[in-house]
Amino acid sequence: MSTLSVDTITGQTAAANVKLPAGTILQTVSATSSGVLQHNSATFTNLPGMTITIAPKFSNSKLIFWVQIHGYINTGGQVWQGGDIRIIRTDNSTTFMNPYSSGNGYGMAHAGGGTSTHRIMDYMTRTAEHLPASTASKTYNIQWRNTDASTGTHDINEPTYGGGGHMICQEISV
Repeated sequence: MSTLSVDTITGQTAAANVKLPAGTILQTVSATSSGVLQHNSATFTNLPGMTITIAPKFSNSKLIFWVQIHGYINTGGQVWQGGDIRIIRTDNSTTFMNPYSSGNGYGMAHAGGGTSTHRIMDYMTRTAEHLPASTASKTYNIQWRNTDASTGTHDINEPTYGGGGHMICQEISV
């Protein structure tokens, strides 16, 4: 067995800038939902508590996001009821993890019509990658919207229904 002992690691300009192999996790930040969002519109709205701020250590790093929400998709006047989430960077409104710009995407949904017997409660988990392109601090929000004319009021991250929502962001060296 070998042992490596050092007293000091010196980076190119400072110890905080030591280059690490590609794929190394440089930092992790997380957030947990702080309350329910009761939502019945196609407008994206921030989920309470689902916000993180990160200052990348390198401008060429990759950010990887893991997002989990709990949703109760209620009945409504349409056959299909559902919604979807996206991540938005607040400083320049860059959005990602929003694959359906037409509004017809369903991250979580049910079909069955407008009766109280057609509803669903489930977890939705999504992942996304983002290239921040600078070391300036950035803030990201998770947002929800009802999709494709969903008219029911959907409860997202209701703590009495499930475990709520959680997001993790890791900076990865490239």
